[in-house]
Amino acid sequence: MLLLGLVLSLFSGGTVYFWWQTVSGAADVEDHQKIKVEIPKGASATEVGRLLSQSGVIRDPFVFRAASRLRKKSAAIMPGEYTLSKSLTIDQIYEQLEKGPTDLRLTIPEGWRREQIAVRLGDLVNNRKSGKFDNGTFLAITKGLEGKLFPDTYLVPQDASEDTIVKMMLLNFQKKTEKLLDAQLPAGLNKEGVIVLSSIVERETSGNENERAIVAGILLKRLKNNWPLQTDATLQYIRDSLIVAKGTVGIKFWQPLTGAEKEIDSPYNTYLYQGIPPMAIANPGLSAIKAVLSPQDTAYWYYIHGDDGKIHFAQTSNEHQQNITKYLSG
Repeated sequence: MLLLGLVLSLFSGGTVYFWWQTVSGAADVEDHQKIKVEIPKGASATEVGRLLSQSGVIRDPFVFRAASRLRKKSAAIMPGEYTLSKSLTIDQIYEQLEKGPTDLRLTIPEGWRREQIAVRLGDLVNNRKSGKFDNGTFLAITKGLEGKLFPDTYLVPQDASEDTIVKMMLLNFQKKTEKLLDAQLPAGLNKEGVIVLSSIVERETSGNENERAIVAGILLKRLKNNWPLQTDATLQYIRDSLIVAKGTVGIKFWQPLTGAEKEIDSPYNTYLYQGIPPMAIANPGLSAIKAVLSPQDTAYWYYIHGDDGKIHFAQTSNEHQQNITKYLSG
């Protein structure tokens, strides 16, 4: 009886082994066609298995979940976009998911400074096992390039250098803006000036295209008539830049003004100095650039950002003061 039990045990173990080898094998050994699979952040092994099955990379999501339990490493699966194929076994797929995606998905919102981009890149790249992104190197390379680090979603190779990433952004900027900037520009502005003013419009508005066109029209009219722009965004920029220059880390950019900023002696202080600042204050998207190139002509000369989260426009100084009293608590 003891011998029979041993034989049955070996047979049972062998059966399970061969079954596992079969179900965990490649869905199609001959099919090497690349399949893109996006693994969201925080996805469980069950959810990942379902995604892989739906994309055709594996046959049965249960098998992936079983492999995850055997490995006890489901937490090691990194989010991102992966390039897989049906010719990979479950073990090979799992190895790739543990290494992390070949390309990292980087999203840069409109209106960010290069320092903000550096932080996001550092968080994204250095969370990977092979991550070697250096914020200081990125900031050194991008000095003078504010406004041209085009906001978009990028697929960045894991081993991409800081220089390679910057070149990707600059090339994207050129592709997206070249035709726009070759058209007729507003009077008194060259291409660089358009980007500088667009960066201000980006920060001064919340994304509503009609609002952006109106604000752009007001700012261009002020420039044409030698009025100071008087924009809070430029004060936020110079205040934050002075803090950065002191070596302060963990800065929360674009915080509300206190009032003291209006005393800062800088060409970025558009309350003290006429004209546009020397350089862009952020990286504008296409909507803000188009607003500057196609502004809306109105009777407005003033606007404020009310405590209600809306922009309130005014034609005269008196009307502007009334808006301040009505919509600003301070």
